[in-house]
Amino acid sequence: MYNYFLAEQQDRYEKKEPYLSFFDLCHKLVELKQSDDRAWLYRTNAQSLCQSLKNLDAAYQNFFQKRAGHPRFKSRRNGHQSMAYPQGAYLAGNHLHIPKLGRVSIRLSRPFSGTMKTVTLKKTPTHKYYVSILVDDQHPLPKPIQELNLVSGVDVGLNHLATVVSATAITKYENPRFYAHYLPKLRHAQRSLSRKKKGSHRYRQQRKRVARVHEQVVNARHDYLHNSSTGDQRLLGCHGSLRPHTELRFLVCRKVNTKWYRGCQTGCLELSCIAPECPAVFDETSGPDH
Repeated sequence: MYNYFLAEQQDRYEKKEPYLSFFDLCHKLVELKQSDDRAWLYRTNAQSLCQSLKNLDAAYQNFFQKRAGHPRFKSRRNGHQSMAYPQGAYLAGNHLHIPKLGRVSIRLSRPFSGTMKTVTLKKTPTHKYYVSILVDDQHPLPKPIQELNLVSGVDVGLNHLATVVSATAITKYENPRFYAHYLPKLRHAQRSLSRKKKGSHRYRQQRKRVARVHEQVVNARHDYLHNSSTGDQRLLGCHGSLRPHTELRFLVCRKVNTKWYRGCQTGCLELSCIAPECPAVFDETSGPDH
């Protein structure tokens, strides 16, 4: 539905017709489901289809406000696929009941208490399925705290992944170089993939093995970065929580000893405090030359 109505929005723009809002798209969806050639849409959860339209409308609103580029089509070959269920899902023991899918066995990473809201089902390139559950725990929002007048800086280097300088201490985080550690294993898997016939069964199986090596690198980096950011939070004394300003994705540069770089426009470890009462200031690095 996302690609279908994105193409329709582009056609309306070329014909200089008005933009369709989210409610207009929902009416279009109902008409589309009532057609004979789209009757199979009834087998899909209706709220999940509306959620994809809401995502499309949000993408256009970000584009109109110049916060993002023009929405692009989504490829079915993309390894990361997701589907949201705003209502209807509930948990019963070690099973999750999902509308139109039924009961699914799951393994909870940690227990939770509260009212389940949105359930998002995600698929990774290695064909692993994860469920993200949004829970309303009915806890009140934290009260603002007094200003700490605390200023800290984060410097991203080569020998050390990050150096955090505060008023009381200087903390250096080593660069583990996970990519260099998994590089021999990745080379072996990619060479085996290059010898397979593209589109064959063995090619698909070997592609999963290559994706599994990349997944190990990503998991190792995320684990290290989450542990490091937790340490920064305790060091800076923030009562809120620190999170990456954007999703922690890194582009590996093999020409400079596999250092971690995200790009030339933002820093490698760009942290921001999500607690509005915290006055912590972080120094940003503008490029890989730093």
